[in-house]
Amino acid sequence: MLVHCLRCHSRHKLTRKIVALLARADLQTDPNEEVNLAAVKRTPEQEKEYQRLKKKLRDVQRTRLGPIPGFQQEVNITANTATKKTNGLEILDEGFTLGVPVAAGNITLNWVLDPKTSVADTKITIATEEGIIRGKASTTYTVNKSANSIKFVGTMNITSGTSAFRGIKATGLEFTDDNTLNGQNGKVTIKGVAHYV
Repeated sequence: MLVHCLRCHSRHKLTRKIVALLARADLQTDPNEEVNLAAVKRTPEQEKEYQRLKKKLRDVQRTRLGPIPGFQQEVNITANTATKKTNGLEILDEGFTLGVPVAAGNITLNWVLDPKTSVADTKITIATEEGIIRGKASTTYTVNKSANSIKFVGTMNITSGTSAFRGIKATGLEFTDDNTLNGQNGKVTIKGVAHYV
């Protein structure tokens, strides 16, 4: 009996050594554990459930795990836009954004121009896969007919956000838009600092 126990102990000790060596080798060759040594193959039903759970996790991260209140967020957004619709002094521009915090997204600008004061008020919506940011801009504009250009300079306030941008607020962001008179070559920039409440 004692001999049997000693043999079992030796086998377990050897097994532990082998496992430790394999683990060490695995960490050396695959430190981020990107390769699953078990090589588990999911059935179609398991794969479907796995993908469903991954999507659910992404939804939870997007809708519930929002930024901490008080967190400051750099804002540095550029957009290329073009006029899609005009109605008197009301103009609808649409385009695509890049930058932080929105990355790639779609932007909509609803302009209302006052030619007497050269002031434009604009409602802005930026929509991305992570959520939506809404804001308002107030700008003055200058028209240069010889250069075929119109330029808007002013400030933007972020008024609300959804999902990953839930609770985002900002006042006095720098806002500019350089465009041609036909409205087809808009270059929008938005810069400043926002915070979450």
